[in-house]
Amino acid sequence: MYNTLQELADSGVLSSGDTVILHNDDSSLTSGLTVAVNFRSNDPDTSRTIDLAKLGGGDCLYRFNFNPFRPGSSGDPDISGVLDVNGVVTLMLDSIILSNGCGLQMDEYALATKIIGDIQFKNSSGRAAIYAENVVYDVNASLRRAISLTLEDNTVFSNNDRAIAICDTRIAIGDNAIFSGNRDDTEKDGGGAIWCRNGGIIIGDNALFSGNYVDMDSRDSWGGVFLDDMGGSTITVGENAIFIGNYVSSNSGCATGGVMWVRKYGLYDNVKDTGAISMGANATFINNYAFSDSGNAFGGVIYSDADISFSDGATFINNYAKTSGGAIELGGKLDLFALTKDVLFSGNMTGGVFTRHDDGSFSVENGIANAINFEGRTSTLTFAAEKGREIRFNDPITGRSETSDRPMTLTLNRCTDEEGNIHDTDGTIIFSSELYQGEEAHLVASRYNNFVADTTLYGGTLLLEHGAVFGRNLEDMRNLGNDSSSLTVEKGTLEIIGGSTANAAAFSLSGRDAVLRPGDSAFINANTADFSRGFTFDMRHQLQSGPGSGPGLTLSAAQSFTAGGLIGVADTGSNAPYFYADRSWKQDRVFHVLTDAEHTLQGNFDGVVSQATGTDRVDSPYSYTGTWSHRWTDADGDGYAEQLQLVWKADGTPISSIDPELVGELAFNSLWSSASNAAALGGNVLSRLNVFRLADKHARDLWGMGLGDFARQRSRGGADGYDYSGGGYSVGADSGFGHDNGIWGIAFGQLYGHAKSRGFQGRNTQDTRMGSLYWGRLLEESRRARWTFKGSLTWAETHNKMTSRLSGAPASTGKWNNETCLAQAEVSRTADYAGGWRLTPFLRVEFTHGRQDAFREQGGYGRDFGGAALKRLSIPVGLEIGRTDEWKGRPWAQALRVSYVGDVLQDVPEGTVYSPYSDMSWRGRAVSPERHGFRAEYNTSLQCNERWSVYGGYSLEARGNSLYHRVNAGVARSF
Repeated sequence: MYNTLQELADSGVLSSGDTVILHNDDSSLTSGLTVAVNFRSNDPDTSRTIDLAKLGGGDCLYRFNFNPFRPGSSGDPDISGVLDVNGVVTLMLDSIILSNGCGLQMDEYALATKIIGDIQFKNSSGRAAIYAENVVYDVNASLRRAISLTLEDNTVFSNNDRAIAICDTRIAIGDNAIFSGNRDDTEKDGGGAIWCRNGGIIIGDNALFSGNYVDMDSRDSWGGVFLDDMGGSTITVGENAIFIGNYVSSNSGCATGGVMWVRKYGLYDNVKDTGAISMGANATFINNYAFSDSGNAFGGVIYSDADISFSDGATFINNYAKTSGGAIELGGKLDLFALTKDVLFSGNMTGGVFTRHDDGSFSVENGIANAINFEGRTSTLTFAAEKGREIRFNDPITGRSETSDRPMTLTLNRCTDEEGNIHDTDGTIIFSSELYQGEEAHLVASRYNNFVADTTLYGGTLLLEHGAVFGRNLEDMRNLGNDSSSLTVEKGTLEIIGGSTANAAAFSLSGRDAVLRPGDSAFINANTADFSRGFTFDMRHQLQSGPGSGPGLTLSAAQSFTAGGLIGVADTGSNAPYFYADRSWKQDRVFHVLTDAEHTLQGNFDGVVSQATGTDRVDSPYSYTGTWSHRWTDADGDGYAEQLQLVWKADGTPISSIDPELVGELAFNSLWSSASNAAALGGNVLSRLNVFRLADKHARDLWGMGLGDFARQRSRGGADGYDYSGGGYSVGADSGFGHDNGIWGIAFGQLYGHAKSRGFQGRNTQDTRMGSLYWGRLLEESRRARWTFKGSLTWAETHNKMTSRLSGAPASTGKWNNETCLAQAEVSRTADYAGGWRLTPFLRVEFTHGRQDAFREQGGYGRDFGGAALKRLSIPVGLEIGRTDEWKGRPWAQALRVSYVGDVLQDVPEGTVYSPYSDMSWRGRAVSPERHGFRAEYNTSLQCNERWSVYGGYSLEARGNSLYHRVNAGVARSF
């Protein structure tokens, strides 16, 4: 036991590989250790601090240099005890804080090193907490080799004068790393948390970077978190990283890269052109900035001409750069992917009046929104979103490439995997100006995606909304001497709504896979517009519009507008089966496709084709019918037919047949399952009134049972069948009221289940609450024969919630109640025979009456259902065979009864169904079960003692090919 680390170091007892256990914090060391030992806290939940403030200015806890390659050798310091057979140094620093100095330095001959355990580096001053280099500028030097440093999960760097500085070195850090408050404010080269020269760093998942910064006076300020000093360095960060409140600032110099500054191209011959940023899924960047009082500032988050990749989702909110690149200043390649998570840029700004507050936050007044600014050599942007995901720019992208020899490429919804295979995606890429409405200059600029690029859409949707301007204005392009931009829709949908505009020198649609979906106010400006291969027109916004709709799409093609091929009607989308069932198709309709504003049309289209039918005719028994055509109309009366219209000529005949999917049998079939629920309770209470219960000397019973009710009703007679599964419980009590009055009882129960359509996508969830009164009496005929009379009256209320997922249409839901009443009466004669057998012929009468409320479905293809009623009178007649044995000395009764069931009366539920969507009505009808059936029931009970008994039963009823099952099991207590 030693009082201080310095005392221990001076004792000479330390050997490489020893483990030092700290019971308290220590600040005694005056020099670095000469042997490599492990450190850990005596309490894993309490970190112990090793304060390095007394070390010399150039000293550190460990400085690895001139290390050997063989285990057992010493080196400087002695690492013989921590060197494994692979030549890797492994040190444990668990629950240890290294503060106020450099914890680890690795020089050019150091070996690969791994630090294990939870370690924190805090408050280093004048030097980075970790420094590693392998600098040999002679590219042919034989001693040049890589160094590797690995740190495990939960590593923390806080308030250091840089956390890490590396040169010609690669570092790997595990998950849950924290970089907080690290800085460069001493006129160095930047990199508030990590300074890197020709190296790389890999950081695991769930990393947090907060409040790291570079703050200079007259020098340039680069990379609030990460600086690539001489190019060619790489930074790789895992999933769910958060970057918040990091910044670069300078009084008179330039400030670039509030979070990262990476250069692709090396500045020296020995530095490869490999600079890259690779971000894992779901990275988040909030409130990072780059600002200079009198100089320029670029890239509130990233300043780079390297290859940048966001693998799956990212969020950029409220980042700022004074000059350009509110979030990203780009001069190279950027891949933004939304595969399982979305990408969002919102509230990122440039310009305006910037104010930094005392609490570290900032505000911007009258700033101009800007997500990405790209310039430099050849910028390539790839945005790809999978179906159901989106990449949303609430802030515009801009570019400053003003000459045609510096082309820029924007690829939408096409990506290349690691094997080089090309994939087209079907997600949505949105440019929205919703946040920046108004005519003030900074708001107008915030709606302007001012860039020149060759843009191609390969799938999914490109959506421009809320007055967004996509692409540099043609006049600005001409004035700047670069009008080489293009916008091509190879495949997918170009949707322009809310007064938005698409600008490109050359605009083209590439055939039927290219879809144009304009709103009531949309603009395309181009020098040339090529529609010669045809296109598909999606009129969904015009379907929703009213008499006051705007002018639709205005196409201004200054030089030429070439027409040709077929115009497809987008009627094969998600609601294709019901597209023409809409009541609006009963009449003639005209749709405004576009206006040739510059009167530069060349040629004409070959016709119109419905993509649902492949011709200009729509002729289906389940929809309204008619013919498509197109025409050019002089809408403004100037003598030139500038407006292209699609014309629907309705046949004027009603829909001739109801699509079987719409008939609605599932709703009416709900009465059958409600009736079955009532029978599950009513039948089971009667089964309790057997000979033994009626002859029981105990006057009262309390009982509880579990219930199961199942039906497999086949479709029959053109009506859709159903499958029902339900389960629940019931409780009851019965009591004798004298020999002549028999036994009276009351029961309550609940069944919860669901019915599924046999032929279509429908599901009805049912919750039935029930009550039953029952009575039974036993009359002795002789010593070996007796008569039994019993009956029950059961009432049930069912709450229904039906979801109908009609093919190609949005789901609809409907809610309503059913009420059901079941009356049962039975007479039977039991005779005892030799061997303990009993034979009981019986006759039962069952009358069911049910009523269904009228209701209206909500959403999708909603229908109005009228009320319906069910009536059925059934007469089961059959024979019960039973006997009583003993099981472990306890009476055990069993009975099997079989019967023929005939329906004397069967009024099948039916009612009126009306479709507001199609303005038509029809009669819907439930399935009609067979009127004749066979029923088999098995019941058993075991008398556990004089008071307690358990019982159970199973019932199977077959009607044709349809089967109905009921089960029960319970326990009873006699008093």
